[in-house]
Amino acid sequence: MTGNTQSPAGRLHALWTIEGLDELRAGHIIKALHDTIAGIRENAIRLAEPFLTTNPELANELYALQNNDNARVRFQLACTPGYINTTETLTAITLNNYGGQKTTIARHDIQSLKALGMSAMPAGLEKQITPQQMSNLLAFIQEAK
Repeated sequence: MTGNTQSPAGRLHALWTIEGLDELRAGHIIKALHDTIAGIRENAIRLAEPFLTTNPELANELYALQNNDNARVRFQLACTPGYINTTETLTAITLNNYGGQKTTIARHDIQSLKALGMSAMPAGLEKQITPQQMSNLLAFIQEAK
């Protein structure tokens, strides 16, 4: 389904359907990260986020996208945990990633940028995770500062 070469929309819908069925695997994501369609790569980055702690090979796949020719792909990469350190100037935003490498995105490549005024964490997350998972999350956030 995710390998449907005729329909990019079909591949994208398949990825999110598999994710919704809790059947998404790292292999699906890796394949999508190499898709020729930027929108599929962009969505694959979002889908990779929960897998990063258990599938370190995905981090390497994400590193490879740092200089992707599509600004939306690079911006989604910036929104992935670990890419939250930024430096902003009038002309660009520089992202500091997991490995200490920097990726710069020109402001003219960013369609819009605004503070959400709310947490990026899903509402009710604290009710869906164990105390140990919460502790791990807080430790991760502290490290990222």
